Amino acid sequence: MKHVFAARRAPILWAGLLGVSWAACADTAQTHAISQTERLSAWFERHPSAQPPGDIASWAWHAASERGGQAVLQRELAEVLAPSHSALAGFVRSLPVTGRVALPLVDGRWLQTNPSADPILREGDTLVRHARPADVAVLLPTGHVCRVAHQPAASWLAYVRACDPSVAPALSWLIQPDGQVVTADALKRYTAQPVLAPGGWLWVPPGDGAIAPAVSNRLAQFLATQGPADPAYPWTLRDRRIAAEPGLPDAPLPTSVNDWGTVGLLQTPTARMEPAGTAGLMFGRVLPYAHLKARLQPFDWLSVSFGYVSASDRLYGAADDEGDRSYVDKSADVKLRLWREAAWRPQVVVGLRDLIGTGLFASEYVVASKAFGNLDLSLGLAWGYLGSRGQFRNPLGLVSSRFDERPVIHSESGGTLNSKGYFRGRTALFGGIQYQLPSHPSWLLKLEYDGNDYRSPTDRGNIQAASPWNVGVVYRARSWLDLTVGFERGNQIMFGFSLHERMNRLDMIKFLDPPRVPVRPVGVASGQAHSVSDTVAELERQAGAAVKRMHGGDVRWTLVLDGADRGDQRPLVDKVVAVAHRDAPATVQTIRVALEERGVPVAEVAVDRTRWARERTEFLRPSERQTDRVTRPVAAGDPARQPGNLYDRDAAGLWQRGRAGLGLNYTQSLGGPDGLLFSLGAVAQGEYRLRDDLWATGVLQLRLLDNYDKFDYTAPSNLPRVRTFIREYQTDRRVTVPVAQVTHFGEAGQNHFYLAYGGLLESMYAGAGVEYLYRPVGSRWAVGVDVNRVQQREFSQGLGLRDYKVTTGHTTLYWDTGFEDVLLRLSAGRYLAGDVGITVDASRVFANGVRFGAYATKTDVSAAQFGEGSFDKGIYVSIPFDVMLPRTGGGAATITYAPLIRDGGARLSRRFTLYDLTRSRDPRADSAASSWQP
Repeated sequence: MKHVFAARRAPILWAGLLGVSWAACADTAQTHAISQTERLSAWFERHPSAQPPGDIASWAWHAASERGGQAVLQRELAEVLAPSHSALAGFVRSLPVTGRVALPLVDGRWLQTNPSADPILREGDTLVRHARPADVAVLLPTGHVCRVAHQPAASWLAYVRACDPSVAPALSWLIQPDGQVVTADALKRYTAQPVLAPGGWLWVPPGDGAIAPAVSNRLAQFLATQGPADPAYPWTLRDRRIAAEPGLPDAPLPTSVNDWGTVGLLQTPTARMEPAGTAGLMFGRVLPYAHLKARLQPFDWLSVSFGYVSASDRLYGAADDEGDRSYVDKSADVKLRLWREAAWRPQVVVGLRDLIGTGLFASEYVVASKAFGNLDLSLGLAWGYLGSRGQFRNPLGLVSSRFDERPVIHSESGGTLNSKGYFRGRTALFGGIQYQLPSHPSWLLKLEYDGNDYRSPTDRGNIQAASPWNVGVVYRARSWLDLTVGFERGNQIMFGFSLHERMNRLDMIKFLDPPRVPVRPVGVASGQAHSVSDTVAELERQAGAAVKRMHGGDVRWTLVLDGADRGDQRPLVDKVVAVAHRDAPATVQTIRVALEERGVPVAEVAVDRTRWARERTEFLRPSERQTDRVTRPVAAGDPARQPGNLYDRDAAGLWQRGRAGLGLNYTQSLGGPDGLLFSLGAVAQGEYRLRDDLWATGVLQLRLLDNYDKFDYTAPSNLPRVRTFIREYQTDRRVTVPVAQVTHFGEAGQNHFYLAYGGLLESMYAGAGVEYLYRPVGSRWAVGVDVNRVQQREFSQGLGLRDYKVTTGHTTLYWDTGFEDVLLRLSAGRYLAGDVGITVDASRVFANGVRFGAYATKTDVSAAQFGEGSFDKGIYVSIPFDVMLPRTGGGAATITYAPLIRDGGARLSRRFTLYDLTRSRDPRADSAASSWQP
């Protein structure tokens, strides 16, 4: 096949050099020249016979204004491809420059009801009606076009195999007949593969990466300007059609977890990963162990799991016969993908189990997985507990003899990296197969060979394994629930379940939000006049925040909102601008929305009214698509800082100083040997604004339900008891006052902010403090300093104080790295116990606001002084209420897993922080695309 490609290059190359266009061989198409400016829907209304009922023809809009840009794209593509793929460059040169603009749907009636998808046609444009072809065109790196008869049930991979069975692409581009471009990744087996419509193009780049993905994407965009693939290209790969074998599209490759809470078989891991943004919780039981593990997949290439292993054959205590409950071992596991699966290469990961626990179950492994249809094969090499069968000498011993022996590491305190034992000692093979039943895809069958012989000191001779082979079956009862039953070691029944969800896809329809204000086209007068009071009322209804001032001029309106910060400011600004666009005079060209927080102007969004309205009332040509807004600081002389000439809340005496509400409060301690400890209470909270930037806050709490009386384990501490009195604070009184403070927020310059506060700052501490933050608008970094003088409160959480006092504070660098949406916080300073050190907090923030994060603090306190856990650390998940509730709002629920509550590395918990108060300056706040992209 490769030789056939080479023999065919010359005609294509000469076609490009001589200027021969594929258009000369195109099928007969009906072309309609546009002679007047009108909407596409209006054109169809004037030409009813052009789109009869049941018509399946493909319509294309060729805009004269877009031909120049497409000609530049064509020339640049040819220049990039010519040095290494001259025939392909010749093919690109031979294609016509059409000016085609892809539309979401070409249906006259639908366009009338969706004006933002209804383009305005102008003189010089053309409408082209193509008969829908019956073929799919596969463009190969040699520049040849392979024609394949379309099969409704065939996947895009079937067309590639029909053209050349030896080709096994990873990344390809599907160009649908309507011009939509879809990137298809054959290696993303956890998602269904896209299907190509008749008349579509399929661009298959070389598998060696000789053509960069960015170039392939531009080539696909240019192919999208060609319209449906023409069945009459003269230099096709073969003279006859190639029929793709019909079959169901390649099904997503299912993943499920093993007994240890990571993606795998039963006892052993595989190289498979869940999609980024997945969170899960599993429970599994096979005597004498029970596993309760949570897992997070912050990236496609990294998985983290953490939780408990309960051993019923030993007790929690200094000796095996001490204690009154089963031994609970806390651990964290990590799995890192080294490379992805390719056509002839398996996916490979390296993993560490119990990497910072006590070391009882510490293991390291390298495992490879390769899929063949519904069958997934895995084979790996393990060290430590997972590889205790010890069949082979450590291959790393060839590098250094120190890898031949594995030191016995068992840390009673836990929490330290067991790095002295990593990848040391003898090794064992493990592996297995997973098979998905084709007729019942909810069922998975598993068979594995276990590398653990259960004779290690961890098992203490209590486990008798009759066989190294384990078998199991998984039933996917729901998209979020797996049930597992297995037979392990030849003599034990295993059962378990796993919950899992794509947290980055959580969303909720806002059916309790007020209906949005309709947007009228530019130049169309509003059908109804609205008073200023009507405008203010609608603004507050749409924004869910107070309108503080309105300033109007001939060409500019400025609206000042107080307390409207929701993190993602684009939807908020769009709602506000819709009201202003409805009511502002036609001469107003710019609408400014100033976002204040606690009386301080944090940022201002200036919106170009014409661009904004056109984007929502017509389908713009690519050359006309421009950003419609810019976010900037509020300058000293800005109208947002001046009294409003249309409306001024303060001058009108409409300022509502106080507010109060009732709610529920949930507190938890997750990670200690007592398991989940929680407290549920009813809270009454209130706030009174002494002035715009000065307010008093108070919280009264009634404890309703808790289990802190079961908090039996109080670890010894060699430090001041700054946090380990949590049981006393949670159980001493049923009615408490957790917070009662006064706070002042202010500016020290355009990008400089400060915060001063004092009172009962949290449930355990009272005092006063100040914070400073430097944060430019739209910057990926910020730096802040806080200093606090606090004293420990009485357990009753009233006004009484204990003797302990401390000065604590930190310097913090905030850095939005731009890599995989990672936010990094680095803090250095003095902690509540007087210890000095640093805290590293890294989190992945997804587009919907869900955050996966982890933190670790290391201070000048030794592991022995710190006690069990060795240093402070934790993993957390933050979920915005906005993705769970039917009404737009702020706030988030945060779940933190910390192995133990300790005194070292403890920080003051402050109700208000400057980084949160200035979220409107975050570049993520306005990161959405400014217009619809085809």
